Amino acid sequence: MQSKQPELPERLTKFKNDIPGCAMRQADQKFTANTWKDKLRGDSDLDYIIEKFPCGLDRSDLTSIAEEAAKNRDVEHYRKLFLASMIWRFGGDREAGFGAWRTQQMMDSEHFDGTLKNTSDLVLEGRIRDAYDLFKIKWCGPAFFTKYFYLGTGS
Repeated sequence: MQSKQPELPERLTKFKNDIPGCAMRQADQKFTANTWKDKLRGDSDLDYIIEKFPCGLDRSDLTSIAEEAAKNRDVEHYRKLFLASMIWRFGGDREAGFGAWRTQQMMDSEHFDGTLKNTSDLVLEGRIRDAYDLFKIKWCGPAFFTKYFYLGTGS
């Protein structure tokens, strides 16, 4: 049985005209844990996601991670949400591992944690445009970080 897709949060939809190319729908994703483990060796957030969601990530899983991030408002929870959103984005990349490799490049970027914390706080405050303008992480353009922002509203 297929679960009902949640509606887009009002906090996000009211800003969609401010985000160029905003298209915020994507199917649920399965992922191959070993592909991700090969690229993100020893990443405790990846281990958490694989343990908690061994069959893949659907929108309700992502929503629960987002709610925790919104409640805690710290880098640890934002990082889990970011990683889950990238797995969601790249879920179909089972064999090549490009998505996992690219995600590792993003997470290894200088100022990753600070950018993630600052922009995530802005998203939760409803300051989507400010977050959009400030999000500068190597390998992570709008096609990627807007999915994170969508999830990061915590709704």
